[in-house]
Amino acid sequence: MSEAPKLIEHIESIKKEIKKKEKNHRIGFLFDLDNQKPNDKIDYINTAIQKSFEVKQKKLIKAINKIEEIQFNGSTVSFCCYFINVAGQGDLETLLKSIASKDSTVANCLSEWKNCIEEKGKNISDSDFNKFWINTYIRYDTCNTKDSKNAGKNCSLKNFDKLIEKKIFDLDNKNLDGLKTFFGLFGATDQK
Repeated sequence: MSEAPKLIEHIESIKKEIKKKEKNHRIGFLFDLDNQKPNDKIDYINTAIQKSFEVKQKKLIKAINKIEEIQFNGSTVSFCCYFINVAGQGDLETLLKSIASKDSTVANCLSEWKNCIEEKGKNISDSDFNKFWINTYIRYDTCNTKDSKNAGKNCSLKNFDKLIEKKIFDLDNKNLDGLKTFFGLFGATDQK
């Protein structure tokens, strides 16, 4: 991965807040793994931390879901990272697809559509396909007639709390274990 100017900029704004408030801080980095190697993502984060906090240690963060600390401005600053994935690949949409808990007949038909467009010489990335699959699953497989009258509000990721209430995702799925561990490190252990 290349240098991390946007991440450095974001860390710099957090660093300003740390200077104002002398207390301990935890900074979590949550990214999609996509098709990258975890160590490459970790190196990307470490580069940004090193530049922002002038840390001499090249590899501050060594693994996901492991807190590492530095002293800065009289405070302890803790860092931790996690990369959203399923079986070492993917992104948020890959994860959501893997934990879908309702019948997904309509969304599953999209595979035929994908095959058709590929036969026509067009291509759609797995990431884009999974986004389309999730939106179709939510809108056409899980949205009831009443909610579909205002689908933008009731049947989209924009209103994730409503989707959680409808239990269209299996929040006990093992694919969420790493993410739950990450949030638990920040005191959010009872999040569902």
